[in-house]
Amino acid sequence: MNRAQLLTRLGGTEWADFEVKSAAGGVSRDAFKTIAAFANSGGGWLVFGVSETDGGYALTGIEDIDRFQNDLLSAIRTGDTLRPQPATEARVLRVADRWVLTLRVEESKRTDKPVRAKVSGRWQAYVRIGAGDHRCRPEEEGRFVRDATEERYDQAALPYVQVSDLDPKAVGWLRGLIDNRHPAEADPAASAEEWLESKALIRTDGQLTRAAGLFFGTPRVIAGCLPRGIVDLRVMHTPVRNGIPDHRWDDRRFCDGNLVEAIKSLLERMHSLCPQPFEMEETGPHRRSHSREEEALREALINLISHQDYSDQSRIPTVLWWRDEIRFRNTGDSLVATELLPGGGHSLPRNPLIARLLRQAELAEQAGTGMPKILKIWREAGRPAPTIHNIPGDKLFEMVFPWGEPLDEPLDEPLNEPLNEPVSRGADLSKRAAGLLDLIATNPGLRSPELIRRTGTSRATVRRALQELEAAGFITFRGAPKTGGYYLTTEGEEEPDP
Repeated sequence: MNRAQLLTRLGGTEWADFEVKSAAGGVSRDAFKTIAAFANSGGGWLVFGVSETDGGYALTGIEDIDRFQNDLLSAIRTGDTLRPQPATEARVLRVADRWVLTLRVEESKRTDKPVRAKVSGRWQAYVRIGAGDHRCRPEEEGRFVRDATEERYDQAALPYVQVSDLDPKAVGWLRGLIDNRHPAEADPAASAEEWLESKALIRTDGQLTRAAGLFFGTPRVIAGCLPRGIVDLRVMHTPVRNGIPDHRWDDRRFCDGNLVEAIKSLLERMHSLCPQPFEMEETGPHRRSHSREEEALREALINLISHQDYSDQSRIPTVLWWRDEIRFRNTGDSLVATELLPGGGHSLPRNPLIARLLRQAELAEQAGTGMPKILKIWREAGRPAPTIHNIPGDKLFEMVFPWGEPLDEPLDEPLNEPLNEPVSRGADLSKRAAGLLDLIATNPGLRSPELIRRTGTSRATVRRALQELEAAGFITFRGAPKTGGYYLTTEGEEEPDP
């Protein structure tokens, strides 16, 4: 952080990655709590020689900057205040004739978490939430410990559960899916137990893995290893700005069975919620099996199932499907740095057995390519880019997809008038415009969201197609073109009266 960057940050407020300390009495013990919190969360900047004031900051400076810097760095390196030692970088700056010290704290590797600070003679772990340092509760500290182990949660043994306790229909469904994708590797004569062993779902000591129980467990097995459920999908027919409605949801899929049941149920429901598009060919319209948006959302769902923290027995991952936003919130933060996710090529699965089976069934992309695929498909669909929120302090990961119509446009205004005569399709129209013309000619009275849903395209694509139809003389806009309101006319006819 240089001088200009510091002054810019001081013009704002403290938040998750930035905090100031006055340093009037030397290095305070609270500073080590903040360093530990930054190391356990997403990293951050700690600035000494600045005090908080009402509504802003004041430069107080550090009188003996050399001594202060030596005391701070020595305390960090000796291991007497922080364990394990986080990566830090200090820099001394001269601002308004006063000395300040900036300390950059890097996020620690998962194998080094939780970083603990010695406070009042006790080693305690902290996380950064908002603008504050919060002491970890036992269950929060346990999540860090589990993420740091070499043996992942889904690879551990599931005691007292036998192959006979698994649902044979669930085993058959996933096995059939994988065999169809990779017929050269299929072995129809193998027993269920032999197939599970070939997929490393039975350990060398003969015990089933937790992954096997999660994928194929009967209700009794699932109740014992995951009482909270797998995913909670809620559909609200209101905009996100209205908050959760009084009735809490308009439709819900609460998946508390095994993973196979959850995947089948959620993919079916998402298919019904997504637009079912068609494409115009010379032989007529042909419907695609999935819209581009659905492809991206399916990948996001499999990502949520693959990377969630199944050891968290209380918090359930959710999919909140609003009228204008779809929010995937997962338990467990990304083990890969957020800035590396869009580029791909980096993979550190929380559940390697589950992730591998989903890849073999081609329900998920290869390692490190799922996130770029989601972003690419969503962009190709003409949608605004989704946002990613990785929250290490809370062990949460969230993807938010813009959806539906802008909130300031009328959603209940009829967009076209019925036709008395059929409309002929012009040979010079694009396939997209010709398809849209067929749709609105045979379905008078469609509203803007329905045009988008049925064509499986973005609002901008529908608008461009409407403008092409206007230029060709098939429609006349009523009011501003951006509203999507129009009259549908036959070639050579005058505009009908409203």
